[in-house]
Amino acid sequence: MAAPVQGNATNVGAADAAGGPVVRTIGLSDLHRALQLGWEDFKAVPSHAIILCVIYPVIGLVLARLVHGYSVLPLLFPLAAGFALLGPFAALGLYELSRRREIGEPPSAWDAFEVFRSPSFGAMLGVGALLLALFVACIMTAQSVYTAAFGYDTAANIPDSANRVLTTSQGW
Repeated sequence: MAAPVQGNATNVGAADAAGGPVVRTIGLSDLHRALQLGWEDFKAVPSHAIILCVIYPVIGLVLARLVHGYSVLPLLFPLAAGFALLGPFAALGLYELSRRREIGEPPSAWDAFEVFRSPSFGAMLGVGALLLALFVACIMTAQSVYTAAFGYDTAANIPDSANRVLTTSQGW
């Protein structure tokens, strides 16, 4: 949400003299600065950030509820963990609000949707599709591992699933 953090520049010999990339190291001070800038963004437009940050977890909870009754309960954890892969794409609106603050424009709720008009939206959409494909591949892999370990028999509820994974030889 904040400006790109510039680390301490470290020259990389001849590559730097030839106009090549400069490798920067990131330290704790850079992390502190990024968190500070993010906090400043949040203080400037808390309602927009809260609304955007509530929608994402609610979608995750809805997915968890859908999973609960359809014999895919073992995928609850992989879904929750893999759902984080989609986070950068889901946060595009927050990035746009932060960008507007950086250039001195007052951000509004509708500005979060301006990301759809960005000239690089096609590239962002491509990365989003790649992240979605990676998410689906992770879920398919998790399902394959579960089926290989436990067969097609599904857990009845969350305690049963945890018991199978943590206390049986197949789970280990």
